Order: sequence, then structure tokens, then C-alpha cells
Amino acid sequence: ILDDQTAFVSASIRRILSLYKRKIDKVILIGHSMGGIIAKAALFHDNPSNETLASLVITLATPFTPQLALDKTFLNFLEETNLKSKNLQKMGTTVISIGGGSRDVLVASSRTLDPHADLNLIGSVVPDSWSSLDHLSILWCRHFVIALVRALFDSVDIRQRSPRIFDDSAKKIEKFNYHLINRFSGKHWSNYEEKMTFDPFSEWIEVSEEQFTFKASEKSKNCDNSRESSKNCENSRNKPIHILIPINNDFSHLSIEALDLDARSWLFACAATSKNFIKTCDFGWNLTNRTRILPGPRDSIKRSVDLELREFRERFGGKYEVTHIVVLIPKKIEDSPIIHTDLYNVDDTSRSRLQRTEETAASLFKNPFSVFLPTFDKLKLTLNGNKFRHFVELNGIPDTVSVLLRRVTKIDNRADDDDFKFVNCILELVEPQLDNENSIISQIRMLTIKNVNERQVFRLQTTPSNSSLLKITLTPGFSFEFEISRAGIFDRMSVIVRDRWERLLPLLVSLCLLIISTRIDLDPEREKNTVILTTLMVVLLNLTLETMVSLGFITIFALWTCSTVVFSGSLIHNTAARFLGRAIRLFPVGWYNWLLKEGVYEHLPILSSILVVSVISTSCGAIAVLISVIIYLLKLTHMYEEYLEELLMASLRIVTRKLDKFFETKRGRKRREEREDHEDVDSRTNIINHLVIFIMWSTAAVAAVPSVLVWAKNF
Repeated sequence: ILDDQTAFVSASIRRILSLYKRKIDKVILIGHSMGGIIAKAALFHDNPSNETLASLVITLATPFTPQLALDKTFLNFLEETNLKSKNLQKMGTTVISIGGGSRDVLVASSRTLDPHADLNLIGSVVPDSWSSLDHLSILWCRHFVIALVRALFDSVDIRQRSPRIFDDSAKKIEKFNYHLINRFSGKHWSNYEEKMTFDPFSEWIEVSEEQFTFKASEKSKNCDNSRESSKNCENSRNKPIHILIPINNDFSHLSIEALDLDARSWLFACAATSKNFIKTCDFGWNLTNRTRILPGPRDSIKRSVDLELREFRERFGGKYEVTHIVVLIPKKIEDSPIIHTDLYNVDDTSRSRLQRTEETAASLFKNPFSVFLPTFDKLKLTLNGNKFRHFVELNGIPDTVSVLLRRVTKIDNRADDDDFKFVNCILELVEPQLDNENSIISQIRMLTIKNVNERQVFRLQTTPSNSSLLKITLTPGFSFEFEISRAGIFDRMSVIVRDRWERLLPLLVSLCLLIISTRIDLDPEREKNTVILTTLMVVLLNLTLETMVSLGFITIFALWTCSTVVFSGSLIHNTAARFLGRAIRLFPVGWYNWLLKEGVYEHLPILSSILVVSVISTSCGAIAVLISVIIYLLKLTHMYEEYLEELLMASLRIVTRKLDKFFETKRGRKRREEREDHEDVDSRTNIINHLVIFIMWSTAAVAAVPSVLVWAKNF
């Protein structure tokens, strides 16, 4: 099927290109789930010269690393496609892989990371969406689809005679990075000036505080209440405002937030000079592309940026010495923007904004019970909103983290009830991917006053190469109390099931094989060595939890099988007889009863083998595997009926023993007891052995279910 689909897509691409009569020589491929694999494979199908057929390949929730390969054909197809994908960049094809996030329970985000892609991301980082997508909604979620369409339109080179996608991969990645990750301006991409000359007739405000807030509405209100003439106030409103933040060596970072600032370019770095005791700048280097938008209250626009101040002198060196960061508020702006600035350090000092969770001893050792034990101490924080940017390094977090907003308190008397109503904080969980720099994995959530005492659970999407980082952005003028801890047991178990469920099937079959081998080889010494060696390997490979779950499943399945055989044995036989009678009209029910008679039933495996082989030739092998499971269950029910007869004979044997007790010699009694014990052991052992084999065969037959479903759909 995979080869047929690949050939069809490849032929469709060539047919579509032929319709354009060489005006267009490349297409755009968008594949969902396994469609992403087919899209990449189609570019190499019947293409020995590696001709470039696609300028863009966008994969949506595509599993590049399958959790479970049910057959070798699929695995070989996937490995061959991933191996050839290394040449896509040389062919001029840009690959972008997008995962759904925590809501996609079919394909985990870690499986959507393509090592050969130019860009990897998940749905929760897309601006204006900021929410995870399930396996189907990634196709129709309005906010996500609009962002994707805008990125595609902005990737078109309209300067060509026949507009087409840019050939330069860097330009394509720039457009998709803007719309899907770090959108810093309007809904459409537009070039910004790297350098900008400032208006000489401007108002300049130099910031001297570590935390500073500028509100345009208060400035206008103060102007109206002052004794200045209305003409001077009007002139003040018509002037652009420049806020100067000094690059101080005492601080390592600067964070800036701008609310309701609808400006194309608003952040700059400059070399300030003094004129009439006022520091001004003639021009500045544009830093707007470093900013990004974040969710804000009342559908307002919130722009945010984190700058590392130590880089600026090195980056903008030369004959100019960068001294200030400039926030530009254009003149005659419709809204009343609010600017917050925050200077701070991120280091090991007591004033650092970076806090770390303390790991416990449970996080240092891999053990089967780590899911039940706390791997880091609960962290309680009381944060001042005026220092609006905070960071928490989550050491010892293997799976989930819980953030609880306990309380919000007003600390600024100027804040009114309306401000308290729309107070908010933004939580962003960043999972670093040091082994893949093109991967962006983060989750963003905005909390309001309605979310107080409401626990927010973040599930890690990947296994981060370093400790995850929780970035907290607060509203100035308010105090926030947080409680950060590991999430509950059910959330932890859900992550384990998501990431490690594929290990259960091979472990179940392996354990059944081990049990069968120990029952065949009755040497107690060898059995002991097998158990010790298996336990040691399970611990070393960190498979203890999966092994315990597999043993529990085997126990439950064995009890269910025994209950089915005991209480529903006759029902199973009657159902099988009726099915055969309806399926084969010439097959009377009496023939089925004859097959189950003693002596004839012993040849049932041979007859069933003939039936299974005949089914394979006319349908598929997977159906034969499932039919053999049913046949084996019939065998177990027949064995149970024979065992009931033996139990009845055993009860009669107890009565006869007492009668024969006085008529047997001591030697004869001993021989009789040994013979009876031997018969009981053989009967019991035979049933248990077949029960274990049935469990193993039923578990192995699970892998045949997808093939049966595909065959049934095509049949």
C-alpha cells in the first residue's frame, strides 16, 4: 500500500507540473500523519538524478520515528525514506515538521521531530493560537490554518514573471519562523529597516530605575490637568516619544513589555549623546525582529522581548559604542500604550531572577517506583509583579509539572478595580533541544484572576537534553503566590503510557516464552539462574515498571481466560458450531460434535492447519493468525471438560481409597500413590502449559489486527 501511494503521488506531481508547461517546476507538498512520509518518499520515487520536484514539504503530526513497527516492510520503508531525506536540502527542498502537542494522543510530539527538517515545532507555539492540537484538529483549527496560509503566501516571490516560492531556503524559513513562532509585527511579513534615523523633534525620556512603567494615558491626563497651554499639550501629543534604557554593566538582562503599541518598528539600540543636558540618539539599529507577541488581556496586543545586554557591545561594535536601548512610541497613535521595563541578573547571586527546584534522592536513581516518588521538592514563590520576568529551572522533572496560582494581591495603590479584573500572568514551559537546534518545543498559557486555585498541569512533550525552564511573566502592580510541584500520579502515568507503551507487547511475548522455557526445563537450578539473570537485565535496562505491568497483564488475562473457559465453555462451542453451520451449509452440526470426540479431537490441530493455510491463499495471513487463536480457545475448553471428568474420578477415587486401604499391602499402596500423583501432575501441567501458550499466541496476534482491518476495508 505504501509503495502504491508513493507511486501515485509521484505520478500526480509530474502530471501537475506538465500542465504548467515549464512555467512552474516545483510544487508544495503538505502531508498529514503518514501522508508526510509518503510526501517525502514520492520525491525520490523514480528519480535517480534527484531532480527537485518540491520547494516545500510541510508535515503535520507525522511520526518519523514509529513507536511500534508491526512488520518489517513498514520499517524498511520508513528507514529508507529517512535515509534519503538527508539529500532534500541539497535538492533545494525545505522541510518543516509541525506536531500537535499534548492533545495528540495518537502521535506524540517527540515522534514528529524530524532530524533532517529545517524547522521543527509544535502547535502550542503558534502565535494567536497558543494551544495544542489533536491529531485531526491540526487540519482545521482556524488560527493555526490561517497562520500556515499566511506563511505560504509570504513565501511567494512576486518579483518573478510567474510568481513562485522562493528558491532560497533561508527566506522561506524566515517567513515560517515569523508566522509560526516569533511574530513580532503585523499579520503579514514586511521588511524592516536595519537602521532608522530618529525624528529630531522628539521627546526623550531616560530611565534610571531598575523597573519602570510608562503609561501614555497618564501622560495625557497629567498634561490636561497641568497649567500648560492646550497648544503645548497638543504639540507634546504629536511628538514621538523615545524611552532610553541604559545598558548597565550591573545587569545582565533587560526585559521589555509593550501593551497596545501598534507600531511596525519600536525597539532599537543606539549610541546616545548629550544635548542640552538631555541624552538623545541620531539613529538606532532595529531590534524589532527580536521581539514577539504574547497573549494579552482584553484582546490587546502584547509585545515582549528579553535581551542579553552583554552581547550588544560585541555585536554593534566598531566606531559606535552602543549605550542605550530605545523604545519608540510613534506620534498620533490611536491606543494608549503601556511600556514596562525590567533590568535584572540571571546568575548565581542572591538577586538573580533564576530559581531552581531542588532535586531529591529519588531523581538520582532510576527505579520502578520513581513515578510514585517526588523527584524535586515543592517550590513556593511569592513574586513581585513590578519585577515582571522570572525564571524557574525545573531540576529533576522527568514527566510533568504542576503550577498552582494561590493568590493575587494588589501592591500598587494606583491600580483600580478594572486593573484587578484583567490582571494576568503568562506561563511558558520551554524544553531545550540541544541536539537539534531547529526544534522549538514550548507551551504557553495565560492565567487570569479566574484561574486562582486552579492547578495547571504541563506534560513534557519530549525528553529534554537539559533541565526544562519555566518562564513567568507577571502584571506590574500586583503580587503573585505560586506553588510549583510535580503533577499527580494519573498525569505521570499518562506520560509513561504515552512514551513507553510500545515496550509492553514485546515484553509480554518475551515473558511468556521465558515461562514456557522454565516449564519445559524442570531443573530448579537452571530456573533459578534464569530468574536472576532476567531480573538483572530488566533493572539494568530500566524496564522494571514495564515488566511489572506485563506480569500483571498476564495474570489478569490468565484469570479472564480461565473464567471464560469455566463459565462460557459450552457457549463458545455452540457459537462455533452455529457459525460453521451458517458459513458452510454442507457442514452439519453433528460433524462439529464428532470433531470434538475423544480421539478425533487430537487431529484438530492438523485440520485447523489445513483450514488456516487455505484462508491465507484466499485472504491474508493476519486472518489466519486470529482464527488460530479461536481454535486454540476451543482446545482449552475441551481440555477443561476432560479435567472436570478427572476431578469427578478423583472424588470417586477418594472413596475407593478408604475401601482399598485395608486390602492393600504397604508396597502396593506406595506404588498406587506415586502413580496417582504422577497422573495429577501431568494433567495439571498440561493445562497450565497450554494456557501460557494461548496467552503468548493471543498477545502476538495483536500485531495482526491492523492488517486485518486494512484487508477488510479493501475487501
